[in-house]
Amino acid sequence: MAHAVHTKSYSRHVGSANGIAAPRAVTQAPASRRRVAAVFAAAAAGGTARPRPEAPRPPPTANMDRRGVISALLASALLLPSAAVQAEEVVGSVGSKVFFDLTINGEPAGRITVELLADAPAGASRFASLAAGRQGVDYRLSKFNGVLPTYIRNDGVKSLSYTANEVSPISGVDTIDELEAELDKQTRKHDQAGLVSIVVREKEERPVKERLVARDGKLITVLEQAGEAPNGTQFAITTAPSPDLDGTNLIIGRVVEGGELLERIAKLPVNRPRNDNPYFQAGKAMGDKRAVTAERAFYRPFQKVVVAGSGVL
Repeated sequence: MAHAVHTKSYSRHVGSANGIAAPRAVTQAPASRRRVAAVFAAAAAGGTARPRPEAPRPPPTANMDRRGVISALLASALLLPSAAVQAEEVVGSVGSKVFFDLTINGEPAGRITVELLADAPAGASRFASLAAGRQGVDYRLSKFNGVLPTYIRNDGVKSLSYTANEVSPISGVDTIDELEAELDKQTRKHDQAGLVSIVVREKEERPVKERLVARDGKLITVLEQAGEAPNGTQFAITTAPSPDLDGTNLIIGRVVEGGELLERIAKLPVNRPRNDNPYFQAGKAMGDKRAVTAERAFYRPFQKVVVAGSGVL
């Protein structure tokens, strides 16, 4: 007895002259179900039947092409050198240049172009890497928070890494040992306007303050220095001879374009220092954080001078 096979085909009976209904196919079952029906029908008849092979489906060329394009783009992105790598490669030649596009109170103010010097390769390479940027570590959005009588000062970047392993992508990583070695051998002087130098050492030793901390269930006394030590990203641009920078700053370049903008920044009104205040002097000697914070605000311009963009030319 033949087994009935349920498919999506169905018939509509139409009357005939002899009263026997004649089936009329209305729809057709899917190919897979037709093959199953043929196998069952052959098995019921005692024979064997092989399903008719389907025509091969065309490969998903559109999806493959899309995946191929994406893979090619990712591979090219990994193989192409980043801006910071290109910066490190170009610094070795004399006359390499970096630029800073500045804004004053949010308004575009112009560009300062710096030609790098070849006699301080570690410092110049680090400076170019920070100008070009890598993994979010760059001079973009940094501020010129110091407008002193003979130079302007950029506060640099606070963090040298935004990765989970905290390894800095910047040339020289997070140490300034190479910068200190070049500073010890430096023969150049801050004897003219337009010289660019990285802050390597502090002018004076930061005061040390005792602090009680809880450790392992006990209160112990620890010593800590007020303020923050230079991390090799802060830099200065002279607006006049600045001999007081010779022992602390490593000269790595000079301004070749944007002198008028430099003069404009140098004339901005600033917060004047109050070193004659006895309370400030006492607080600074004690390492009071309030005195350190107040000192940071000295010579800060009332108008915000921000690096909107930077890079290597």
